[in-house]
Amino acid sequence: MSAAPLPDLRRLCIHTITTKPWPVETAAARFAAAGAGGITVWRDALAGRDIAATGRLLRDHGLAVVSLCRGGFFPGRTADERIRAVDDNRRAVAEAHALGAPHVVLVCGAVPGQPLEESRRQILDGIAAVLPDCKAAGVRLAIEPLHPMYADNRSAVNTLAQANDMVEALGSPLVGVAADVYHLWWDPALESEIARCGRLGALFAFHVCDWRTPTTAGSWARAASRSAGSAAGWRRRASAASTKSRSSPIGSGPATRTNSSDASPARTGSTCEEGLRDQGTNGLRDFLARGRFSTSDST
Repeated sequence: MSAAPLPDLRRLCIHTITTKPWPVETAAARFAAAGAGGITVWRDALAGRDIAATGRLLRDHGLAVVSLCRGGFFPGRTADERIRAVDDNRRAVAEAHALGAPHVVLVCGAVPGQPLEESRRQILDGIAAVLPDCKAAGVRLAIEPLHPMYADNRSAVNTLAQANDMVEALGSPLVGVAADVYHLWWDPALESEIARCGRLGALFAFHVCDWRTPTTAGSWARAASRSAGSAAGWRRRASAASTKSRSSPIGSGPATRTNSSDASPARTGSTCEEGLRDQGTNGLRDFLARGRFSTSDST
């Protein structure tokens, strides 16, 4: 299946982790020059900065600040560890508010050797503890389910069903889901859970990524893009079971990322980049080729 042309990249959002060696000023200038319409800022890029001024800088480049990444990591073996995690998430909410980001993406965390059910309970408790801060700041939380291979120490939330369960249990319009196809493509219940997420009005962010085959230590390259067409496809599925779903960035603005964890641009032969090249978006391709992508994990 060939992708539809994507001549307009204003609905594309790129994460700063994609080009981690670049300071945020460089990232903003180059993302905007490539035609991207949005940016997601990772918290490491804000270290030592005036966060509100950084938000103004990004908007002055014509970039929508889509989200702040990342919060979460709520589980802990001790009460003190869990309290520190909640405090860090409160700081993340305050940073998002200062930056002008509408939501914080949550990589929820897990503890090796601790039952996943207990980690999920601690995640629910942690999110609930942060909700008063979210309400005061007007910032939402987007739970991102991660592939089960990350269940040891990265996230005990591994399916869209588990994320939807948490959204229902918490019962707050400030809590939703960041759905990343890289992590969710394998799930046989994916389509029905997308529809359920739509009924909940909880699809806050949407990432379309490729899964490279074979996936080996030398081929961890990731890319993500979102076109109006792909977003509309998910929106149709999400709203098929209900016409009452509230609006979200899925239909109103950029809400996805472009990521690569391969350190060599020459080896970044992702289907996303190839598709963009075939569609004539030479500016973005050239931009990607100039960057030295971070080898650090980008989940």
